[in-house]
Amino acid sequence: MIRRRDFDQVLAVVRRSGVAEDLEKILSPEGRGRPRGLSVEFFLTGAILTAVQEKTLTFVNIYETLTGDLARSLQVAIGVRVKSGSGRSQPISIRQVRYLFSAIENRLTAREEATPGFSEEMRDLRRQSLEGIIDRLIAATIPSGYERTISVAVDGTGVESFAKSKWRRVLQPKDETAAATERGADEIRAASDLRGEDPEGSNDETVTLGRERYSADRDARAGYRTKTYEKKSTFFFGYDLTAAVAVPRVGGSDIGPKLLVGMRVAPAAQSVTAPALALLEHLLANDYDIDEVIADRAYGYRVPEHWALPLLELGLRQVQDIHPNDHGPRYHDGVVIIDGAPHCPSTPERLWNIPRPARLSVGVLSKTATESERLVHEREKRAIKRFNELIAERETYAFVRHQNAREGAKDPAKARFICPARAGKLRCANCPLSQDYPASTPAVENPPTVDPPRSCRQETVMVPGAALIKLAQKEYWGSIPWQARYGRRSHVEAMFGNLRNPATQNISRLFCRVVGLVKTSLMLSFEAVAANLRLVQQWAWFFRGDSEPPASDPAEDHGFEEIDADGQVRLVDPDAYRSPPG
Repeated sequence: MIRRRDFDQVLAVVRRSGVAEDLEKILSPEGRGRPRGLSVEFFLTGAILTAVQEKTLTFVNIYETLTGDLARSLQVAIGVRVKSGSGRSQPISIRQVRYLFSAIENRLTAREEATPGFSEEMRDLRRQSLEGIIDRLIAATIPSGYERTISVAVDGTGVESFAKSKWRRVLQPKDETAAATERGADEIRAASDLRGEDPEGSNDETVTLGRERYSADRDARAGYRTKTYEKKSTFFFGYDLTAAVAVPRVGGSDIGPKLLVGMRVAPAAQSVTAPALALLEHLLANDYDIDEVIADRAYGYRVPEHWALPLLELGLRQVQDIHPNDHGPRYHDGVVIIDGAPHCPSTPERLWNIPRPARLSVGVLSKTATESERLVHEREKRAIKRFNELIAERETYAFVRHQNAREGAKDPAKARFICPARAGKLRCANCPLSQDYPASTPAVENPPTVDPPRSCRQETVMVPGAALIKLAQKEYWGSIPWQARYGRRSHVEAMFGNLRNPATQNISRLFCRVVGLVKTSLMLSFEAVAANLRLVQQWAWFFRGDSEPPASDPAEDHGFEEIDADGQVRLVDPDAYRSPPG
């Protein structure tokens, strides 16, 4: 049985978001039509409550939440139980739950075959409406006093569609157009050779042009994901979920629970960076003061026009890991660019490419650890120590940023740097001033004395943005300060863990039994709202002590009525809805 206060809390979230009112207007723009037994407001509340109860988001479970898990007086009050002609109350039918959700999808879908005659602008408006609904539902879970001066960790994960996909051959009549057949003949033979098929097709009337993937879910696409113990393959068919999680700034105050502040859902194999950039623009427009964006190598590996440059235009710094293909030296006018930072041209070759350990920290070894576990632990510690030593050594050869580009400059990413010898980090024959440094200061071996580059002759050197922007970061990649900044990315991984954990939201292929972008996105937003509410309640209980444990004082089932301390039926008060702790 669901307690009255839990129902009130979720209903308050739905009402604060204002989503139900807008959906009612979308479903009935002129306010006409036959009245529905189930309102959008209470459908959304029931769906989120189902996710809060850690149940699979099926129509049967949502229906059971509304008509079976609530007190009967509350069911009557919200209209999911009505009186029949005999005087007894009867619950609404499950058909009304299915009908309402399908009606919402019909009003929000932007799929071409479902919106004949629509212009692309009209379809864009529908996409924006769906994103706005998700944004407002998530924003309604954020406590009113939540810190807005934050950094943001961004990442993506694959969500499998409920429907599977299969391959089928594409056939075309031989006599359709000879020209088209001739144009595709070479491609047909090449594809057939790879598959070991007969290029002539299945019979005398048709020719096989290739294969296509088909599925009951017309919005889902085949995509790539990281292979793990639970995910046995890198292939999946479904959607990409991009999430933004609020994390504290380095050296800043604690922000409390690390909540999901935004999400985007798109068919798999689409742009990785576009949803993340859209999320960041949305957060900046909603009074979030963001300084840094922490992202993994999947984002930083993209061309600067798709990630680094838009971040710069938004006034955001990136904190990122570096893809293996981006490691190593790049040369520009006598300066060696290594991992996004300019270095002395005499930087030893052994420091050009420093492989990063799989993990940058190891925990305390258990007292009951086996001998093999101890060996692995020691090996990881040695690898981390060696990596830190090499990074610290190479950083002494790095130039020191002296001045950024002026506001409004044609090249906003360019910067002026000071050579490490003039900055006091090295002793170099090309810098007489450095000869007075302490003897313990490292010395440059074999500096270019004959026709030295411009960086060795000038006090400062300007490096254009094209050589820096893709991998530029505030802290030196791999250094201890960089590790502290990049380590905050674990909060978005923890959020994905919350969403995928079988004991909590359990987002997997069968977490909802619906197909399509609109329905899947809404179901994912219900799970995200439930996760945020749980994190807020747990944080309030553990760290502030102003809320009782979620599992304490359970409600008793007295014939589907909630009884107060005096044994009386506790009636619903529609004006007494509490907000989340905050």
